[in-house]
Amino acid sequence: MYTVKYKKGSETDELAFDILIHVSILALVLTVFFWTVIQPIAKRAIDKELNTGINKIFDNINIQINQSVKSAACVALEELNTKYSKPDVATESKNKWLLGANIMAVCILFATLAGAWLTLFYSCKKKVSLGLLIGENILLFGIIGLVEAAFFIFAAQKFVPVPPSTMGTMFIKKMQDKLAKPNA
Repeated sequence: MYTVKYKKGSETDELAFDILIHVSILALVLTVFFWTVIQPIAKRAIDKELNTGINKIFDNINIQINQSVKSAACVALEELNTKYSKPDVATESKNKWLLGANIMAVCILFATLAGAWLTLFYSCKKKVSLGLLIGENILLFGIIGLVEAAFFIFAAQKFVPVPPSTMGTMFIKKMQDKLAKPNA
């Protein structure tokens, strides 16, 4: 009976697979982390900042306006609410495309890893300890993940990139500019 002898993969083979595994796991972790953690947090942060800024603006407005102006403002606000209550189609489409592209990139990386290993094993008759390399990389990513999670929880989440006062000030300035211009 004929048996095939496999040679151990060279250091270059091991290094190439180690890099490919590392990049694949990194892409997978970052993709999952972004879409499940970062994206919802960013949305909540923007909503909170806008609500805080708008509340500060209206807390500072002490203007007495007549009923007809209030009615017109309510109609205008209702139209704005209808127009902006849903994400615009272009943004939604781009975000869906981006999610698909992220998933496709991760799949391509893992398919490349599998294809390279199968080629090396069947065509070159070389063995590379893929299990050991994957285990090492998962352990490494686990440790790095704990450090990054601690940083994210204790530092990054507490960072405020734009204070609500800036948004309120900008809104008031834009409204003053609009009100100062005569109707054309």
